[in-house]
Amino acid sequence: MPLLARYPREVAAGSVSEAMVLNVDFALTICDLAGVSPTSPMQGRSLRPLLRGEAPDDWRQEMYYRYWMHLDGSHGVWAHCGVRTHRYKLVQYYGEALGQPGTTDEPRPEEWELFDLEHDPLELRSVHEDPEYAEVRRDLTARLARLQRELGDAPTVELPIPLPKLAAPRGLLARPGRGQVTLDWEPVEGAAGYIIERSSKADGGWEMLVIGEPEVRPVPHPPFTDTSGQVGREVRYRVAAAASVKDFEQPRSEAVAAAPALDGSAHVAIAIRADQPIGPVHRPWRPMIGSEHLSQLEERGTTGGRPIGAEFAEALRLAHEELGVEAVRAHAILGDDLGTYREVDGEPVLDFSGISRNYDRVLDLGLRPIVELGFMPRDLAVDPSKTVSSIGPSSALPGTGTDGASSFGSWRRTSWSATVVTRSGAGPSRSGTRPTSAPSGRGPARSTCASTT
Repeated sequence: MPLLARYPREVAAGSVSEAMVLNVDFALTICDLAGVSPTSPMQGRSLRPLLRGEAPDDWRQEMYYRYWMHLDGSHGVWAHCGVRTHRYKLVQYYGEALGQPGTTDEPRPEEWELFDLEHDPLELRSVHEDPEYAEVRRDLTARLARLQRELGDAPTVELPIPLPKLAAPRGLLARPGRGQVTLDWEPVEGAAGYIIERSSKADGGWEMLVIGEPEVRPVPHPPFTDTSGQVGREVRYRVAAAASVKDFEQPRSEAVAAAPALDGSAHVAIAIRADQPIGPVHRPWRPMIGSEHLSQLEERGTTGGRPIGAEFAEALRLAHEELGVEAVRAHAILGDDLGTYREVDGEPVLDFSGISRNYDRVLDLGLRPIVELGFMPRDLAVDPSKTVSSIGPSSALPGTGTDGASSFGSWRRTSWSATVVTRSGAGPSRSGTRPTSAPSGRGPARSTCASTT
């Protein structure tokens, strides 16, 4: 949107500036020209240097905006925010009313758009998922998060965790076999795992392979055997190193092509040379392991003829004593299996004794529990059939009333936190961190204020 200004004293006729200006600059510009100092801190900057034809070195290179009127009666647009530079525009449609006036409380799924304004000035094709723009996407997302915090706006994205830049894997090979293709490549220094992409097209069309758990895409190391292809149908493969489970933006390897064969050996041979050490065994499990519901420690039933509760406790003990595990993160500590929250005649009834029993048991085994709040009691959910929460910085947690986030947050602060802190004390807390706190005062538990399951 152009800005026209006429002020013969300082603006040269026909002069043009490509600098990025905002409407919040107008008030400070008028104050500056009038010789008036603002009485309180104000957003924006005076445009006077630009009007004079100057180009300050520290002038802004990006702008932030937010459209909060989610599905208002006139426009029907999803609530969104974005960051714009001279060349790119990143838009996040967070799609929530967040209790703002004039909005409609009908959440929409989060969507993103990224436009290269140099090649697409009319914004007709989003390149948000294009691997070629991965570095641009990462940079703009970080800028969006930073600007929201600098301006004091409610954050809709988390500040990204800095990840190391890894090299593209080299030496990718694809060996066809009976009903499968085996990939191998040279390991990359610093990689926590590798993502594998496959395409049936000659140009583009890459899709990440879903291997086992869909939320954990990287495989730990080469080689890897793809058994999901069609016999005789050639596809292309490429791989990338990953510095974390959600790191999909590292450079890709060169592509190779192969097709599963119709015949060949169907045997798998594993050769082990126990007399030849090949290097140290890394122990990434020591800080924390994952677990199913801790309530299974109280399970008296059996599976396969073996006692569930006793065997679970023994597995946790061995993990600590023989593998050196320090902490365990378990699902659904606020789930209904421990009876933490229920409603009687519309009134909440809280009972944290089940949580305390389980945490005491874990602490007796020498482990520290990591608290996960991704599940919630059935009676606390707006929709009782949906008790698994995907919680982000802008998500409205299911809860009682129209402001689910507030009701659940108040319940958590006044009840859960009070119980834990009263018994053991607590350190500082923020979303995504683990404050030091523990039931029974028997050693530190750790809690996450928000998690995703």
